[in-house]
Amino acid sequence: MSTTNIYKVQSNGDIVLHEEISNSWNGGMHVWTTLSKAHGFADTLLTGFSQIFKLFNSKSKKLKKWEWITIGTTSDRVWVQKKDFPEVIKAFRDYDSHYPNSNLPKQAQVIEKLQQDPDCIGVAWAQTSVCDDVWDYDWIENDDDTETLIPYNVFKGDEHWDLFEDRVELED
Repeated sequence: MSTTNIYKVQSNGDIVLHEEISNSWNGGMHVWTTLSKAHGFADTLLTGFSQIFKLFNSKSKKLKKWEWITIGTTSDRVWVQKKDFPEVIKAFRDYDSHYPNSNLPKQAQVIEKLQQDPDCIGVAWAQTSVCDDVWDYDWIENDDDTETLIPYNVFKGDEHWDLFEDRVELED
């Protein structure tokens, strides 16, 4: 079964897998399909979700703040700093109250626990485990023919972006 993967951004900047949440179709796919329907788009898995992401990228006031935050967390290579956890948690809960039956409440619980972790400076996602892991930076081949993962690092890499750095002021 596929999963939504939540990654912890450690204080040294490394992004490491923290928790796998069952049924990724109730994560990103749920968000994309419910928002597409709510905004009158014909986006589907087969056609892609270009219209909803175009709306997200346009920073249109048509999206509520909780919609914008939630869809933003489904984007590739996005991360959120710890100081912004309360907004993400609230957005996930608001989203689920309008569009229930997602795994967003579970994601919110995981982020709440990470708030208490002194080694955590942020969170990142892979909305579905059936795709390549965008947070694996590289592998080192060991002398015994095994490999060791080198995690992506937010202080060294330049292929990530912070959801709240370039945010817009939207209504709740």
